[in-house]
Amino acid sequence: MSRSVLQRLKATTEEETRQKNLKQTLKYLYNNILTKAKTSSETSCKFQLQRLDVRGTYVNLGPNALPSDYMNLILDNQGDILSGLRELFPDSTVSIKTECRAADGNFYDVNTFDETLLRFIDRRYDQTFLVVDWS
Repeated sequence: MSRSVLQRLKATTEEETRQKNLKQTLKYLYNNILTKAKTSSETSCKFQLQRLDVRGTYVNLGPNALPSDYMNLILDNQGDILSGLRELFPDSTVSIKTECRAADGNFYDVNTFDETLLRFIDRRYDQTFLVVDWS
């Protein structure tokens, strides 16, 4: 084995592992989306990625929260995950949204708020979701 191959071996091995983990994560998401489409009249699937608690740490909460291994991989590789899901579901909208819980208990996409309104929102409780919408 040449010196240059040995020098790149660690990086090559890490990339192979990352690609394998991406495929596994996409398969997990794909199966969950298909299950939702088969069993529900809803036209979107929403996966909770993270929640920032009052101490400033991220925790999984809620029934649609992903297992932490998948959540971390998605957060670290958002572009690859979004591209992979867009290939699997070409006619659907695939996005990552940050939402906040309002006083009425519902979640609202903070990207739709103007700067004036954002000043009055407690952003400590924002939640990030991976959303696939086929409506």
